[in-house]
Amino acid sequence: MNIKILTILFLAAIIGFAQPTIWNGTADISWYNSRDTMFFISTAEQLAGLAQLTAGGNHFNRKTIRLTADIWLNDTTGWQNWNVFSPRNQWIPINRFNGVFDGNNHFVYGMYINSRRSGQKGFFGRINNSNAVVQNLALSHFYIRNFDKYTGGIVGYICCGSIINNAVNGIVIGDGYVGGIAGYAKSRNGNISENLVFARISGRKRVGGLVGYVDRKNVISNQFSGTVLNNNRNSRNLFGGIGRARVVAGNLFM
Repeated sequence: MNIKILTILFLAAIIGFAQPTIWNGTADISWYNSRDTMFFISTAEQLAGLAQLTAGGNHFNRKTIRLTADIWLNDTTGWQNWNVFSPRNQWIPINRFNGVFDGNNHFVYGMYINSRRSGQKGFFGRINNSNAVVQNLALSHFYIRNFDKYTGGIVGYICCGSIINNAVNGIVIGDGYVGGIAGYAKSRNGNISENLVFARISGRKRVGGLVGYVDRKNVISNQFSGTVLNNNRNSRNLFGGIGRARVVAGNLFM
């Protein structure tokens, strides 16, 4: 795990920080063209543009997105009480992303999802390709409430693909299949490894600090610190359930 991410994540959670420019709620897709394979994102509007493009059917096969700055989706003042006082902007997940998303050790602050609409919820809704990778990203000061199944801090549902060296600091609430990293993870293709979760996780069934349910997935050397509530009962589970897991090893409940 990157020492810079670890240090800044915990300090930010404890002492707070000065607020920079907040997302204005619009989506900017002017940075995208069909020729290039590498794209650089530095604003919340551009990040929302990525979500808009994937919603329109562009899944970024064999393309890379790299963050070049920290991004604020909302003013994070009072973020732990967003169940009562909602912020201005609601995040629509990046969906069916098949490329490489490199956070480049940058943070995305203030993600807010509170939805009764069906579907997988997280920073990404669904990752569905063996070449897909999410790496070197820190998600902090966020609140996710999903009234449907498949809810995770990074991704609601991952079939194939890898989630490597990311950090998560927030609140994740779902119905079933709820986890700090992913709600549901399956397939032998790809790893979930070297991630840190510092969060409050709760749900009705299949709830884990790291992953709600794992089936045939390599889940290696991840760390969790925080609380897990499964059907309103305290739990020390890193995984809400394990199916035909290929490798589940070296994960820690700190």
